Amino acid sequence: MVLIEDVSEIPPMAEGPLDEGIPYYPERCVKVTEDGGVVLEVLEEGEGERPCLHAQCLVHYIGRLMETGSVFLDTLEEAEGHQPAMVVAGRTTAPRDVGLCLAVSMMRPGGHARVHILDPKYGYGETGSFSFPSVPGNSTLSYDVRLLHWEAPSEDEDNRGGLLYEERLERAERRRIAGNELFRNGEYRSAMGKYSMALTYLDEEFFYQLEGKYLSRAEESKASVHLNLAACQIKLGDFHTCIYNCTQALALGDPEFDPEKKSFRVKALYRRALARRKLMQSQDAMKDLEEAFKLEPRNAGVLEELKLVRAVLKDEREASAAMFKGKLPKNTAASSSFSSASGPGAGSNGEEGMRRKGGKGEEERKGEKEAGIGINPNLKAAVQAASEAEKRMKEKSTQKAGLLGLVSTFIAFFQWLARVLFSPVPVLKKKPVQDSKSL
Repeated sequence: MVLIEDVSEIPPMAEGPLDEGIPYYPERCVKVTEDGGVVLEVLEEGEGERPCLHAQCLVHYIGRLMETGSVFLDTLEEAEGHQPAMVVAGRTTAPRDVGLCLAVSMMRPGGHARVHILDPKYGYGETGSFSFPSVPGNSTLSYDVRLLHWEAPSEDEDNRGGLLYEERLERAERRRIAGNELFRNGEYRSAMGKYSMALTYLDEEFFYQLEGKYLSRAEESKASVHLNLAACQIKLGDFHTCIYNCTQALALGDPEFDPEKKSFRVKALYRRALARRKLMQSQDAMKDLEEAFKLEPRNAGVLEELKLVRAVLKDEREASAAMFKGKLPKNTAASSSFSSASGPGAGSNGEEGMRRKGGKGEEERKGEKEAGIGINPNLKAAVQAASEAEKRMKEKSTQKAGLLGLVSTFIAFFQWLARVLFSPVPVLKKKPVQDSKSL
């Protein structure tokens, strides 16, 4: 790579290889990515609107290695009939040419620019190009690009089953971005509609077909949508569904094997903890926050939520203690008796010595243990409270049974009385008196 400090007129790209490398003018470049891994030099502005997200762009370009200037692809020479190549503006799901796709989204039709790929991850990465063996791993690249024409992406829903991998992710991403805009405007329910529509492109049937880096990228996209839904539900007070969406996001991928997913995991744990605190599930909220803290100890949101949950747990403990205040028995002197018995002089005459000193012998302690004396006062209080509660329940059951028996007796009495008063009296027929002669 040749870094030129002179900002004079930029020379045109050479037709063949440049032994001294590609001229690079940082002062005349604009960042395409936030990290500066892709930059753009505009040579001709062009006219018209810039391509929308995932627009299909027709371009001609020459791809070169920045270190040597050698050409690895020239679309004018490679394409039959000089047909332009098609790239998708803003596409990040492609295995290669990500930097070129991002840069084209900043050009105008008829425009001419140089795209410098300073970070190999936006080009062909660590492995280089299988299609272009002249591009080794970790190569910095430069593209001389002309944008000829672009068209907005198709939204035909009838052919969803025939969509390519990239097309499915891009349709989901466009809806997620539209939902983000609605969220910023405070239209949370409308935003949820967009996010829910995005999930329809990331269904289980689609995931069954994926593996490796393709599966990882799809999981990242789906986790983002679930987290966006959770953010809306927090705003709307739907905390139960928020917990569900955060849990779904946490189930996608393993941060131990994919460190890039740690930020998603922290967001999911934080939002789930917030929802759980709102539902008074303080212990579960604390578990989520402790895990998030391990992943990002300096996350300001996590630290602030930790303070709130700790305060809530403290209030809960104080309220629990106040509920039993005055009901717990005072601690007995049994502990001091045990300690003196185990001290000096507690040998064969220890039992007698404890009696002389006003202490308690083994038999006395055994009786106290059976009576519940000398045990942990908190445990004793809990046992007494449980016993009293059971006694009250039995008394109520007895009273209820007695009342039911009395009611049953009254019902039986009135049934008998009704039969006596309203049943017809049977008519008794007299038997004929037999003549004595017939006897």
